[in-house]
Amino acid sequence: MNTNTLQNTPNVFALVSLGSDELSVNVTKTKSFTQTHVDTLVSLRVIAAHPRIYGNLAPKGIKHETTRLINIADIVSNNVYFSQAVRVTRNPAMQNLQEDIKANGFSLTELPIMVMRLSNGKFIVLEGRTRLEILIGLGMTNIIADVFEETTDANALRFAVSQNAQKKPYGEASFKDVYKAVMSLIRMNEVDKKSIYFEDLVFQEVMKITTKLKPGQINQIVNDAKNLAAGENSIISFPQGMGAKDWLTKHNYVDTRGIKYIAVGTFEDKVIRSMIRQIPDMDQDIKEVRLVIHGGTLNANDPEGDWTKRCKGFDETFKNTLKDISKVFFGGVPLKLDRIKLYGAIPMVKSLEHQYPMGELYLFN
Repeated sequence: MNTNTLQNTPNVFALVSLGSDELSVNVTKTKSFTQTHVDTLVSLRVIAAHPRIYGNLAPKGIKHETTRLINIADIVSNNVYFSQAVRVTRNPAMQNLQEDIKANGFSLTELPIMVMRLSNGKFIVLEGRTRLEILIGLGMTNIIADVFEETTDANALRFAVSQNAQKKPYGEASFKDVYKAVMSLIRMNEVDKKSIYFEDLVFQEVMKITTKLKPGQINQIVNDAKNLAAGENSIISFPQGMGAKDWLTKHNYVDTRGIKYIAVGTFEDKVIRSMIRQIPDMDQDIKEVRLVIHGGTLNANDPEGDWTKRCKGFDETFKNTLKDISKVFFGGVPLKLDRIKLYGAIPMVKSLEHQYPMGELYLFN
């Protein structure tokens, strides 16, 4: 084995030489970590395996100083910025993690809690707040921490939220956490609100934090970022239909004894299923069910074109779908929409307001 190989694999030999009892700390009995615990964790950790933390893929301004013991009393736990901005809700896995730590000890094979050093000698948690809360609850007086140099709030926020998101399986990254982080970065003026490339800049901020969001979620962040930058709702979003019914009510498109309004998305098959579901249980007093189209979350790169094609143009798209169904299954006999009909679409883009006012439905012919 050559010298380079030996230098790059000390952790393997450390792992073989340690017993299972030395790989975790029984924090239900001991109330403090020791330097020996720090040395064990450092010997097992492979720095090169975490370039987003210790290497060249780490976010701007993030620089690891050392791994050492710090007293819990020196951690700023009530920092207004980070206690509210990093995570929207408490970690849903906290209970399971707590039970695991109680049963199996605090693992020294995992990366430590990560903190940012402040100029006054105190520390703010960047990653590992859940583990910190558990350790405090168990009466621990100190922690093993990766200490990072002090940087801007924006840099620290990017790093903290990205660590929460990158650990999760694809598709499970917390959209709410990333959403809140990006909006905070815009309020910090970290994104040039007047740039003609504003959408791209917001997209880049999302990618710095995580690559695990769905396209629709990214579109919602970009669209709402536009609203925040403009100081108005220039683009309306109805993610998974949420808020569409409220829009109808707010603008006086309300159910009456003879008319019922239902908001539906731009998927022909779902509209057809919605129609089928309404018939069996429909009150006989209802003479007309009006289906109103919403565009969900519009494509952030071209919201005007997306709304025009999918929402304004849905009437024609749906008529063609019905013609295809008639041709395939009913010999071309026209399908009539009597009590249930496509009524209109919710305008969602303010730049189109001169043609399609935001407070009125665009009505289909």
